[in-house]
Amino acid sequence: GVGCVWSMDQPLPIAKLDHNKEAVLRCAWSPDGQMVATGTDTGRVRLWDPTRPVVPFTELSCDDQQVFGISFLSTPGRLVTGAGSDITVWDIETQTAISKHSMALSENGVVFGGVRNEDSSAYVFDLVCPTSSPAIVAAVSDGTVRVFDPAFSRPGAILRGHAHGVTAVVLGQSGTTIVSASADSSAVVWDVRRGPRLRLEGHNGT
Repeated sequence: GVGCVWSMDQPLPIAKLDHNKEAVLRCAWSPDGQMVATGTDTGRVRLWDPTRPVVPFTELSCDDQQVFGISFLSTPGRLVTGAGSDITVWDIETQTAISKHSMALSENGVVFGGVRNEDSSAYVFDLVCPTSSPAIVAAVSDGTVRVFDPAFSRPGAILRGHAHGVTAVVLGQSGTTIVSASADSSAVVWDVRRGPRLRLEGHNGT
């Protein structure tokens, strides 16, 4: 697989990030624009200098779990990954995990995969971090959106409003508004402090 760095005014990529036979599932820019992070289907997370894309300068391992969430924290030098049921905060310089949270299925949560998910696990499908404050917002396969502090020092907030797995999350500029998309053909606009504000329906399929 290949990750491509594009300039909006050029028809061809200005750099290619080669991952050999691995599929690139997620990517993210660092807030300062100096790094690109990529996550693959083999659980590898690589950090690249987009001006020197021949080889990554750092590689992290998520225990062979597919990486469906990757984002930089507002705290410099911190990267967050979501792979399998685990959300991990990394110190980029030392290449070490400094905190980790393994999610369990929420009460009355959707069991993704049905009988194939024998352990009724909950999986990270996407995650994002606000640029203004240290926090992690995760889209979860059990139909919830979860909000954590990066140290996982207290239980995360669980936002319920979808009938199927949540596949994507984005943040509003204020950092307190979340939009989540789900396999139930809906998107929900949330206020982190007050719960769901608006449900958007009209999509056919996931």
